[in-house]
Amino acid sequence: MKKPSYSLFFVDPLTIVYIVMGFVFNRFLYLFIHYLIAFIHEMSHVCSAKIFKVAVPEIHFLPFGFYAQIQGLEQKNLLTQIIVIISGPLSYFISWGILTLMYRMDLISIYGFEQGMISNQAVLLFNLLPFYPLDGGRIVDVIGARFLDEYKLRVVRLIFNVLTFFYIGYLCITNRQIILMIFIAFSLIAQWMRLKKDFFKDILRRLGNKKPLHERVNTKKEIYRYSNNYYLENHTIYNEDQLIEKIVKDQKYQSVDK
Repeated sequence: MKKPSYSLFFVDPLTIVYIVMGFVFNRFLYLFIHYLIAFIHEMSHVCSAKIFKVAVPEIHFLPFGFYAQIQGLEQKNLLTQIIVIISGPLSYFISWGILTLMYRMDLISIYGFEQGMISNQAVLLFNLLPFYPLDGGRIVDVIGARFLDEYKLRVVRLIFNVLTFFYIGYLCITNRQIILMIFIAFSLIAQWMRLKKDFFKDILRRLGNKKPLHERVNTKKEIYRYSNNYYLENHTIYNEDQLIEKIVKDQKYQSVDK
């Protein structure tokens, strides 16, 4: 049976709180324009993913904008991945054109247009920060995956996120976006707590799946994202599925020992 091609749409509870506060503090116009730009940004990712036949099972409406869960992008070549990721920031020009058209049709005032362009620039620059899952962080991630095994990559990702958070936190405080800062802080804590769990969930998804053409033989129990991994131990070679089973089995024994 063919699976439906549409995406599920989820609204974060904090987003509702954020919108209500926008009404209370008379900032709804700013929020509307910001969310419009953020929606255009994320739909650019979705459209480019669909063009390259990459699945988008979920779209989340978060306090700071939208986030589309793109599945299977790592199975595409590096150029395709970069195109799908960079299509978001390139939507700056689409948003600029839509805002200009709305202003010329008297749908928004000059004040609304100026606020929209400020928000458009903010969305562009914010998404280029090396904070995963922002676009800058995803570009660092896909390039880093060429050199680091999957677990080390996730540790490096978390380090980048923590370091970048200090700058994001400063921007949130100076722009009175405290709810946004709290949301990002909690997401960082969740990333740290789920680090190993998410790693094991992702490598288990590789079991039995079609492997990349590039083959890599490791002398350590490591999984590289863009390789069909083999593990060499005591003159015996284990294929990737066997390697994943060994990694998961070792973790279970460690959990029992603790």
